[in-house]
Amino acid sequence: ILFSLELGATGGAVRLAVFVVAALALWFVIKIFRTTSFYDRVYHDTGPGVADIPGLGWSASADGRLRLVSPAALEYVGVTADEMRRIMDGDDYHWTQFVHSDDVEASMARWRHSLQTGEPVIDEHRMRRFDGTYRWFRDTGIASRNEYGRITGWYGHTADIDDQKKAESALRERERELRLLVDTVPTMIWLMTPAGLPYYFNKRFVDWAGIDSTKEQPRGTRQFASHVELFHPEDRATVKAVFEKSFARGEPLQHKGRLRRKDGKYRWIDSRFEPLRDEDGT
Repeated sequence: ILFSLELGATGGAVRLAVFVVAALALWFVIKIFRTTSFYDRVYHDTGPGVADIPGLGWSASADGRLRLVSPAALEYVGVTADEMRRIMDGDDYHWTQFVHSDDVEASMARWRHSLQTGEPVIDEHRMRRFDGTYRWFRDTGIASRNEYGRITGWYGHTADIDDQKKAESALRERERELRLLVDTVPTMIWLMTPAGLPYYFNKRFVDWAGIDSTKEQPRGTRQFASHVELFHPEDRATVKAVFEKSFARGEPLQHKGRLRRKDGKYRWIDSRFEPLRDEDGT
């Protein structure tokens, strides 16, 4: 907005003063507009639509105080909007009353870290349902920022992963049972990757050969050469050739050679190997 007045000899100074005042007024109006828009956007609107966020939606202020929760979240924990409002007004972190006591400390540590760094928060914890049942949830939240990069709030959703957790637990139990079964088999069993890198030895093999299981290496990082060294020096070239041929063709193999026991003595071993294939035959 520019104002130009003709006031004789002093007109230049007057025009400059009017221009400065007008510019300041314009800046102040824009500032008020931005402030009002920011206030409306953060404190009156539901941001990206808390009610429409997948799972149990929520939003929090920049300092981490819970501000809004979706109707689905209220229904899950079994409280009304007024009851939740009183909970939110009572304390910054009163919402932790719905989190399993064993998970509160770790969850709060992750939340405080995100508040300090501005990084997204991803946390898994058990949350109490209206009937007192606890189910596993994954809580994910991201910061909302203004045009200056300043955090103005947090928006997130809490997704039910209880079935996934139970499936993972069941899988771990099956793996444990299988490992126990494999360890009781009266033979030495070991597994290799498709590239021929050893990554698993059953307990009988570990005890017989004296392999240090406390130095277990990540899958596929143990070199094949280190396993070949368990064989008698006179047998190593043959062992290597037989294995490389089997790996290249994807065929079973059978080999007899002398394997070093943990006491340093070599004993003749009849080894048989079968390729493990997926449903596609790979």
